[in-house]
Amino acid sequence: MKKKKLVYICSPYKGDTETNTQNALYYCAAAFAAGYIPIAPHVYFTRFTDDNNRKERAEGLAAGKQLLLLCSEVWVFGLDKPSKGMREEIALAIRSGIRVFDGELKTRTKASADQALLPAYKDLIVSTFGPFVETIATAFAPVADALSAVNLKLPQQESKG
Repeated sequence: MKKKKLVYICSPYKGDTETNTQNALYYCAAAFAAGYIPIAPHVYFTRFTDDNNRKERAEGLAAGKQLLLLCSEVWVFGLDKPSKGMREEIALAIRSGIRVFDGELKTRTKASADQALLPAYKDLIVSTFGPFVETIATAFAPVADALSAVNLKLPQQESKG
């Protein structure tokens, strides 16, 4: 028996919970058909916990994050407008070295990347890596200043003609 990869299904739940649950089930079916074992805590934890109860919701979210850490990939559905919980899951995956994909592209439920998603990707990259880039830039500022102060003369290339 070939070992299948676990994939975390990251999609909205709050709002229209009935439609969002049906969508998540569809995403799970697509992942399963693609040869993965889908993990979608918001589909089954909400069957025995009360999402309107703060304590139960927090416990469900924490348990879901533990499951996320067991997965080799995270497939995000609704990347153009991720919920707060989805953003937290995406950030956890990135911090943990778990690859994050646009689920619609992975499951071919969307023919090609929509131009509307590009700002979401940019926002995701900036929000995730922005503080890190700022820290690196601040740390290397003195080095950059010192290098720019040195007037290095590079040898001129001989023109052949």
